[in-house]
Amino acid sequence: MLIEDIINNVNGLMSEKECKILYKLALWLDNNKNIVEIGSYKGRSSCCLAAGALYNNSNVYCIDIWDEYSSITSPTTWGLETFSSPTIFEEFKHNILKYKLNNTIQYIKGDSNTIGLTWNKEIDLLLIDGDHSYTGIKKDYEIWSPFVVKNGIILFHDYNSHAHPDVKKYIDNNIHIIKLECIEHLLITTRRV
Repeated sequence: MLIEDIINNVNGLMSEKECKILYKLALWLDNNKNIVEIGSYKGRSSCCLAAGALYNNSNVYCIDIWDEYSSITSPTTWGLETFSSPTIFEEFKHNILKYKLNNTIQYIKGDSNTIGLTWNKEIDLLLIDGDHSYTGIKKDYEIWSPFVVKNGIILFHDYNSHAHPDVKKYIDNNIHIIKLECIEHLLITTRRV
């Protein structure tokens, strides 16, 4: 099965359980919907979303600064010695092509805040997993959430992670959303406004 192959062979920062949830959420969308992922790294979560989106002809837009991580954090912050490697973007593209997801995934290289200023599409599923600082989460949510349709899904990765306490702190103190469930570090919410 495609999803199992992706989980077993694509390196990334999401657990197997979280990857399966991404796949199912994308799979359950109606036809021709838009999924936006902020923070894609090597494409593990991107490929899981796209594997589900294949069944309903939805689009997955992956936004990341790729290869510029070293300018905002050190690899030891994440516990990864290769986080700032100049080959991350190449590995991301390789994974998309390996699983023949290049017609489903569209990648946009750059800062999510800048890209969000010119975004003009509705979003049915939004995954925020980019800058994990308090300010980063705040900016991503404030810029991108207005594009999420009523009853759309907003996911936050690293919500209850001890390594990234600002994610939970910002969400709990500033966002009035309906929290559906938290699976490991993946918070699933819905937009009702």
